[in-house]
Amino acid sequence: MKCMIINNKKEILYENSCSYEYNHPTEGYKEIHPKKYLEALKKMILEIPNTINLIEIESICITGQMHTTVFLDEVGNSIRPAILWNDTRMKNKVQLLKEELSDNVQTQFISKSISTGCMATSLLWVKENEPNNYKQISKVCSVKDYLTYQLTGRFCTDFCDASTSSLYDISNKCYSSYMLNKLEISEDKLCEVYPSGYEVGTLTQEWISEFKINRYAKVRVGTGDNPASAIACDIIKNKEPLLSFGTSGVIIVPRDDKEFCGKGKNVLFSKDGKRFSNIVQGSLQAAGATHLWWVKRIIQSNDLSIDQDIISDDRIGKNTVRFFPYMNGDKTVYADPNLRGSFIGLDLNTKRSDMLLAIFEGISHATRLLIHEVLQGNMPKRIKVNGGGSKSDVWMQVLSHVLNCEIEVYCGATSPCYGACLIAWEHDHNVVDKEERILSKKFFPNSKIAKLYDKQFDAFLHMYNIMKQFDKE
Repeated sequence: MKCMIINNKKEILYENSCSYEYNHPTEGYKEIHPKKYLEALKKMILEIPNTINLIEIESICITGQMHTTVFLDEVGNSIRPAILWNDTRMKNKVQLLKEELSDNVQTQFISKSISTGCMATSLLWVKENEPNNYKQISKVCSVKDYLTYQLTGRFCTDFCDASTSSLYDISNKCYSSYMLNKLEISEDKLCEVYPSGYEVGTLTQEWISEFKINRYAKVRVGTGDNPASAIACDIIKNKEPLLSFGTSGVIIVPRDDKEFCGKGKNVLFSKDGKRFSNIVQGSLQAAGATHLWWVKRIIQSNDLSIDQDIISDDRIGKNTVRFFPYMNGDKTVYADPNLRGSFIGLDLNTKRSDMLLAIFEGISHATRLLIHEVLQGNMPKRIKVNGGGSKSDVWMQVLSHVLNCEIEVYCGATSPCYGACLIAWEHDHNVVDKEERILSKKFFPNSKIAKLYDKQFDAFLHMYNIMKQFDKE
């Protein structure tokens, strides 16, 4: 969890983060008790330095991962652990659900977005496997909306989280009666939907007393992490693609309302409830997470830059080790939650740095395929990149060669946290932010190396069938 405070000049005054552990009770299951989020939030507030006067806080706005589902009873207590966005317990039912929903005109767009870990499939699992818990559900919400409820006592969500729940009709902008009937759940158990930035209310007396925060501070409806990144990087107006390399790798493409085409999840975003953007996103489940796995689990180091300085330029494009990067399944291109990763081409001369380079190359190839599918073959000449993965010069240069396009890395205030702060700032000041974002670095492709990676990409496309054959055996 991260916390950020900006001033009226949009300068970052405070930034902090707090880690927490989730539970992994069995293969594919990922859960967390919602109180851990609450404890993390309180911890970060307590760590805000005395130089920042909380009495001067004007607005609070929360962003977060869009799928993690919280189940609450009639007094707002958690019934069971929240099911995380990357949980795959429903992987064997998703394809059947997609087929069922695609046959119905009312749910054809939901059929494209429904996946493991989303609110609809998480609710269905509880309904089928924990009927007693299901009967106790009074409210169901995402994590960011759970925290907003804790702050204000009000349940609400934004168009983004509603549309990614797979319970919402994005064309008619209302909850789907078909999905509600299928799940046997009434609409009053879901959050009311508001534009991002809408004023929910003010803090409860408990928060005011405990943390001495301004009693008149407005708590505003936030949005999902990817729309918040889009706001922070200022890509919505010009409909520029953004590649966010965090735990996952996400391509974010702003389009006009109801421009539903190509692969990818259609996510609604609006700051006024009148003008809507359709932010299409496609994801690679484990981008930064794969690099983290390699460094921490395999090499057993905390240095994320380890071995990158010994990847020589003459190895770029000529590495004989290949990596298939779908470590945690795939939701967009193959829609196959059973996919797993693999190294191919190892020999007795393979070095650790060759395997790290193969990881960067494999993720870059998968990113190229993802962009191709989401943009329907219209590969960009330039793409903006942010997130933790963008801090690696080696990775970004490889990505530029593989995509054969210019990579613009943006630093500083381009995170989802900053996007949420800007949403609140714009509503407080009743203006639209027009400030230019700070460009950190540019990476350009080499035509000869790009051709080498073109050949590797053709081979990469065959790796899926190889892995599926291996899976069958």
